Amino acid sequence: MVVSQRSPLRVRLCATVAVTFALTLFLHVATWFMIGVITPVTFILAGLGATCIIINLILVVYQSRFGEQYSALQERSLRSLREYLLEWKQTIKKFAQ
Repeated sequence: MVVSQRSPLRVRLCATVAVTFALTLFLHVATWFMIGVITPVTFILAGLGATCIIINLILVVYQSRFGEQYSALQERSLRSLREYLLEWKQTIKKFAQ
């Protein structure tokens, strides 16, 4: 949503839904800790839930900055691709002669 430069309202809505599910997962895993079910899966799911929450919060806070950086990167990439294709076209013309 951030990369495709959707409206801030839409990004916040999607982030809210994602954080709600991640928080539910995180709280569910917390009950495993409380009853003593300590396995690798417990830590993996807790880590995934925490990662999802952190990433979504960062994207909401820095949405405009990420969008601007992605647009600039995309523009530079397209410019480089055009230049490469022009050079390739000229090389092919040289060999065709």
